Amino acid sequence: MSDSSSIVRPVADPVSTVLKWILLATGLLTAALLIWTTQATYKGAPPQPEKFVSADGSILMTGADIVSGKGGFQKADLMDYGSLYGMGSYYGEDYTVLSH
Repeated sequence: MSDSSSIVRPVADPVSTVLKWILLATGLLTAALLIWTTQATYKGAPPQPEKFVSADGSILMTGADIVSGKGGFQKADLMDYGSLYGMGSYYGEDYTVLSH
């Protein structure tokens, strides 16, 4: 009872094809924008000072102190606190106080 005239073949939808190409183009454009902004962020980052010196010439902190302070901040996972308000430092050690 089956004849070849009763077989239903799908019709190509031109709108669906256009939407697939728009989605692909949008994805590629978004990825390119993400790559570009990431590179611009790293290139535009301010330099890290080698040392901080007081008015009388004594060294207050070195670049290694800054790196170790950042490591302590990250070890305590303080960047997850208050990401909207920037209050992660309230939960960790105070690295601004100099020990004498």
